[in-house]
Amino acid sequence: MASKNGYNELMNEAFESYYEAFRKHGALSKETALTLDEIFPAVELSFSDKEIIRKLKNYGFIKKAGNKYYLDEEKLNKPGGILAQKLLLLFICAVFVMVYVMFADKFI
Repeated sequence: MASKNGYNELMNEAFESYYEAFRKHGALSKETALTLDEIFPAVELSFSDKEIIRKLKNYGFIKKAGNKYYLDEEKLNKPGGILAQKLLLLFICAVFVMVYVMFADKFI
C-alpha cells in the first residue's frame, strides 16, 4: 500500500498547479465545468500544457463535458488507481506474450 500512496503523492506534486486552477475556478463537477480559456484566463496554453491536460484526461482525473472540463476529485483522491491499471495492463501483455511463445510453433 505504501507504493500506491507514494505514487499518488508523486502525481499530486507534479500536477498540483493544474488541479489548483480547476479548484480555484470551481470546475469540480459536470454542472460547474468550464472551458480551458475560463480555467486559465490569463495564459495562452502551450503545447506541453495541452499535452499534460490530455494525459490527465486520459488518466480520468480531468473529465470532459462537451467542450468544457472539470476535475474529478474522487478519482484524484483514490490512491494507486492509475498504478493498478498500468500493472494490470502489463500483466495482461505478459500473459499474452507467454502464451504466444508457448504456442509459436503452431502459429508459424
